[in-house]
Parts: sequence; C-alpha cells; structure tokens
Amino acid sequence: MNKKFLMIIGILLIIIIIFAIALYNHFFGIRVKVGDYIDYEKYINSSTITISKEDSGFYEDVKTATDSTTKWRVVHLDSKDRKIWLVPEEPVSEVGLKGMLGYLNGEKIINDACRELYSSEKLSVEARSMTTDDLDIATRYDKSLYKNQFADYGKTREVTWRDEFLQDSFIGYSYNIKGEKQENQIKGGSIVVDENNNYEYICPEEDNPVIITQTYYSYNPKLENKTVGKILSEKLGWLSSSCVYANELCANFCIRHVSANALGAHSMVDSARATGGAKEGIRPLVKLSFKTNLELTNSLDEYNCYEIKIKE
Repeated sequence: MNKKFLMIIGILLIIIIIFAIALYNHFFGIRVKVGDYIDYEKYINSSTITISKEDSGFYEDVKTATDSTTKWRVVHLDSKDRKIWLVPEEPVSEVGLKGMLGYLNGEKIINDACRELYSSEKLSVEARSMTTDDLDIATRYDKSLYKNQFADYGKTREVTWRDEFLQDSFIGYSYNIKGEKQENQIKGGSIVVDENNNYEYICPEEDNPVIITQTYYSYNPKLENKTVGKILSEKLGWLSSSCVYANELCANFCIRHVSANALGAHSMVDSARATGGAKEGIRPLVKLSFKTNLELTNSLDEYNCYEIKIKE
C-alpha cells in the first residue's frame, strides 16, 4: 500500500512539474530566467539630452546620451501580467543632482532621462527608472522588517537638538512638498514650495516639535538575490525614489541609489542646511509584454542572448 501511495504521489508531482513548465512556456514562449540577456539595445531610440542646473541644482548643466552598447538582462519575471522586466547590467548615462532642487526634482529628472534615452518606438515600450519598490520585488525584500537605532522604517520620531546653533538654524522640511506622499508629512516645521520651485523655510516653534517619518531603509541586494546583485554591478546608480533619514541630530532628505552591495541614499539637503550632491548613472527599467506581438528566440552569441522578434 505504501509503495502504491508513493508511486501515485510521484506521478502527481511529475504531472504538476510538466504542467508548470507548459504554463511557463505559454506565458513566455521559452524558458527565460532572471539573469538572462535580451537584445533590447538594438531597439532603443538613441538620443542626447541636457539637464539644466536650474532644475537639478548641480553646479553645471549635464549633457548625457543613450548608451547603446550596454547589455540588458532580465531582473524579474511577472507571470501574472506576462511581462519580462529588463535593466542594463550596470548604470548608464550620468545625471547630476545637488541640494534642495536635487531633492525636489530628482525623481522626475531621473525618470525623464530614462524615458527619453531608453524607450523603444519600434517595440512600443516606454522606459522609466527603476525604483526601490522595483528592487524590493526583484530581490523579494520586505522593507517593513528594516530596523534602525533611531527609527525603524515607517516609524515617526521627534528630532531633538543638542546645540544652540543647530537649534537656531534648524529648518523643518515637509516631505509632502507638493501635496504628494501624505503619509510622510512632517508635523511642525516645513518648507513651502510654489509652482516655480521657489521655496521658503518655515521653522518649527518651541512648542511645536518636528516629528518625522523614517522612510529610509537599506539592505544588501546581493545577499537577498545573488543574480540580481550581479546585474546591478559594483557601481552606484540612481533610482527614482527619495527618502527621509532621521537620526537624533538632524533629518536628511535623500535620493536613493543602489549597487550590488547596498541600497543607499545620497543626502541632497539636511535640516541643518548642509547640502550634498553627486553625478551617477541611471538605471532604466523596461517591461516587455508578451500579450502583444513580441516573441523571443535564442541566439548562439557569447552571452547566449535572447533575440526579440516582432511578429508580423
């Protein structure tokens, strides 16, 4: 009886595996996997753009162009929507950001650069920047588990001061600058921004402390998913995501960036009026839909790269 039972279980497992493979092939046509190369670079609309320092806050205008030589790799398979997520295997096309303007406009600047430089008219695909949410999905990281000595992810804390100079010069910023991201609104001091990106500081009163929501979190992508880590490479590259990092002395308002070893944040401005900036590559993301007229075929080049074919 036990042998017959085990035999039946074995047959059922084989049937399930065969069905799963058939279902997967139905979705994607081939057995593509995370880390595989796909020749998306052949279909990109090459372009050059200039990012004005008036928008980015950087010390100079930055001219950046499409990198048509980089290889594109599968970073995630979305079987529900039958889409393959592709990113370059390292950051491309550098963008400079700095200061308050870098923080205010950084997400849009990065997204616009990805769209303008890495979309494909031939494939009817619009590129955008990778975000922290995309990275979390690809690595299967749960940010709600992040712990920090000052405040865990999503928790609030009051920013206190030990120095009279810092107390006097403190600027409270609102992460809810243009009516967005209400869940991250800072009570107390804030910054008011008009439609022309002019801004004024509103400092907190003594009886109205600044309470900040910690939206910073960090992890090592390579430890969460070795293949995704290899795709990201050792170079830091911008994500179109921002965050607030709150510690006991100040609050830092940051644009996110990532490498294989760390999801980090570059502080653009902090509540003590210190500013920072950087020039880094971007990480465009495209999603190929196989509900449309696209299919993949396997080539025999050195990367074992899949070729995109447009069905007639």
